[in-house]
Amino acid sequence: DLNAATEKGIMVVNSPESTSITVAEHTMGLLLSLARKSAIADKSVKEGKWEKKKFMGVELRNKTLGVIGMGRIGSQVVNRCKAFEMDAVAYDPYLPEEVAAQMGVELTDLETIHVPLTPETKHLISTKEFEIMKDTAFIANCARGGIIDEDALYEALSNDKIGGAALDVYEEEPPAKDCKLFELDNIVLTPHIAASTK
Repeated sequence: DLNAATEKGIMVVNSPESTSITVAEHTMGLLLSLARKSAIADKSVKEGKWEKKKFMGVELRNKTLGVIGMGRIGSQVVNRCKAFEMDAVAYDPYLPEEVAAQMGVELTDLETIHVPLTPETKHLISTKEFEIMKDTAFIANCARGGIIDEDALYEALSNDKIGGAALDVYEEEPPAKDCKLFELDNIVLTPHIAASTK
């Protein structure tokens, strides 16, 4: 109710650009945490352990980042991955090839996700997609829960079909206390905070 909000001195605005940078930064943080196993190393040290050999990581440099959705957030993630000397490929059926070339990305058919949840994108990433990924692949979702099929993700992670995953969003929020993903060490989970900055 704009009139009521105005009377109370509350400004109502549409600000779609306000979270682009913060979500892109959180995405990179999750990818770094996966690559360097920071979250499980932190837990291990806090438990009084010193397991240096257990936490061998990988560098992001010379890795290829696949981005699904090259809108305001996906394009910011690509800008940041280039600072890490990564290559970027993107899938976006609405992005013209010449625009992709200007952004320095190659369009591909197929792992960071930056699309809305729609009937078209529900379970966009499921068993078939995990089967074609490298067994060292990481996937991060800071977009919307439900784009990744969480049952298929659990199977892929527990059977080493992919290297790791990071989720900030879930099919059910908050996830059930007995969520199977909580059992795994090769996943980083945050509570829908990608857009939460001052």
